[in-house]
Amino acid sequence: MSHIVTLAGSPNPQSRSSYLLRCVEQQLARLGFTVTRFSIDDFNAEDLIHARSGTPAHQALNAAIARAQGVVIASPVYQGSFTAALKAILDQIQHRGLNGKSVLSLSTSGSIAYRQSLEFALLPVLKTLETSHILPGINVADQEFTRAGTEIESYLTEEVIQRLQDGLDAFLSKLPRNPHEQIAA
Repeated sequence: MSHIVTLAGSPNPQSRSSYLLRCVEQQLARLGFTVTRFSIDDFNAEDLIHARSGTPAHQALNAAIARAQGVVIASPVYQGSFTAALKAILDQIQHRGLNGKSVLSLSTSGSIAYRQSLEFALLPVLKTLETSHILPGINVADQEFTRAGTEIESYLTEEVIQRLQDGLDAFLSKLPRNPHEQIAA
């Protein structure tokens, strides 16, 4: 069975970036993927601050990533970058941990001026982890969320829904066809 790991970079599970991540997770599940989510709440704060490896949460994250064909990362953009919570999670991934993996990033921001902020900030980190395929990120600015409803069709504009679908299609096209196939870098 195909497996995807998702990383929630917002410390708030009700944030807009967490909402986008849930939308993608639901779509992946409908397509038959097993999805495992990690957020800052899955880790002991002291272990993260001291960069302790070997903890149960550290082992669970790396075991899930080793099984996964790809990773989806979501974060709000704060001060032109991703959250410290996401950085702390990324620091838990073992060296070369994303080798053979495709990564799709999702972000939310206060303005379309920050459309590529997450991509640019994440790029050096993902390169260090030897990510095989880094797909163009998807940013959704505050004005692209509607204020009515909680369903994807009523909370996001049609244009955003299409961008999410296009990004997910591109992500899926870069995944290995079977779980044991390595992605060529």
